[in-house]
Amino acid sequence: MTTAPREDWEELLDPEEQLLWVGTPASGIRFTPKAIGTSVFGLFVFGFAIFWTVGAATPFLQGLTGGMPQGAGWFFIFFPLFGLPFIAAGYYMVIGQYFRDARQRRHTRYALTNRRALITSWAGKRTLKSFPIGPTSVVDYQPGPEATIYFATEVTKDSDGDTNSERIGFEHVPDGDAAYAIIRRIQSGAVE
Repeated sequence: MTTAPREDWEELLDPEEQLLWVGTPASGIRFTPKAIGTSVFGLFVFGFAIFWTVGAATPFLQGLTGGMPQGAGWFFIFFPLFGLPFIAAGYYMVIGQYFRDARQRRHTRYALTNRRALITSWAGKRTLKSFPIGPTSVVDYQPGPEATIYFATEVTKDSDGDTNSERIGFEHVPDGDAAYAIIRRIQSGAVE
């Protein structure tokens, strides 16, 4: 497992803050229930987009053999192009999302200090998120070969004003037991 060097994290720490653990999510493609559900829905989007685009292109293809009315050529050339964004969206939902997720994880690093959890990512623009860990922090630990530890919830509003909540934590961590043990020590006050 490759992790960011400890020196990279040291510059982000507050005075008297100690770095206790650094880690990275497991690499490669992961098939999660949410992603599989999106893929199943994406099959319908992708299939319909292909069907619609081929149907819309049929008059143009027939026109190549002389079966299209005069003067309608430009319409039948451009009309099928409206299906291309939907083909792309369906393709992303079926296949592309897995590669994007793998890329995101490849550029994500985790750290625990004696006060907080840090998540940094630089897939696209560089981000750093900090979440305090205290005695009252709710921690959801899902053990396994690639453990997940949730310790925060981020609430956002979309363009309609609907509220969305997303659980935040260390996902697909190969040494999740060690990270969880450190979080428990932080919560109990054993780490100053």
